[in-house]
Amino acid sequence: MNEIDRPSSRSVSRGGANAGTAWTCSAHIITAVIGAGVLSLAWAVAQLGWVAGPACMLCFALVTYVSAALLTECYRRGDPDKGPRNHCYMDAVRAYLGKKHTWACGSLQYVSLYGCGVAYTITTATSIRAILKSNCYHDQGHDAPCNYEGSYYMLIFGGAQLFLSFIPDFHDMAWLSVVAAVYSQPIFQFVDKFFAERYPDSGFVNDFHTVKVPCLPACRVNLLRVSFRTLYVASTTVVAIVFPYFNEVLALLGALNFWPLAIYFPVEMYFIQRNVQKWSTRWVVLQTFSVVCLLVSAFALVGSIEGLISQKLG
Repeated sequence: MNEIDRPSSRSVSRGGANAGTAWTCSAHIITAVIGAGVLSLAWAVAQLGWVAGPACMLCFALVTYVSAALLTECYRRGDPDKGPRNHCYMDAVRAYLGKKHTWACGSLQYVSLYGCGVAYTITTATSIRAILKSNCYHDQGHDAPCNYEGSYYMLIFGGAQLFLSFIPDFHDMAWLSVVAAVYSQPIFQFVDKFFAERYPDSGFVNDFHTVKVPCLPACRVNLLRVSFRTLYVASTTVVAIVFPYFNEVLALLGALNFWPLAIYFPVEMYFIQRNVQKWSTRWVVLQTFSVVCLLVSAFALVGSIEGLISQKLG
């Protein structure tokens, strides 16, 4: 290490609300919609059957449409055409519902992202084991004892994620689509920004050290990033090894986040944006919609916890 750079906290926290392009937007949408949850869709439909399964898919498609429609109404604060824009979900919650709701929303979002990191780790190990089993059965027959330990592959995937976690910013990457599934960069950006603003004079937080490795280009290293991201990736890998149950983990994440993030916050923000009066027809309909979704989330949460415990004890 022979060089130290300290960017200002303003330059560190300067975000990319308008820095995205059509490519980055498309990549984020594809990653969000076609994520790890789709992998458990076939299993979920099989559990419900051919009648209840598609019926539930249609119901939740309708719920998704209503939620998206409510959120579009909250894109601008006040005047729907000229009011100030809310560039992200948390900005909208902050503008309409205040600081306490913002902290609750942010906590749920980051817990969800952390859980996605765990889920992707489990998915990778499961997929590799499936490939190895397929090859083994093809070579040795279906009576062969083709059993493979998943923890080894989780550790390998964790190492790869640790390397990818040091990528600075999605919007700066021309090859975004390759790493768009990395479920955790927004958390890293939040931590970097939070500590840079909270401790602007800390060398541990803000100093970048240039490290020169023989036969490789010089790289800039920040101690906070190295420490936090290493611990973060290590923790997701350990949790995945302890609870390697893909469907149950995804069910738990969905149950925790569905009602507050997809229903409660959009409904409450819509009430304020449109000045919906209490006990009006629109207020009663949307509140009933919210309560029904809350009950669904509660049942799903109980079922996911029971499934996780049963898998662990079984």
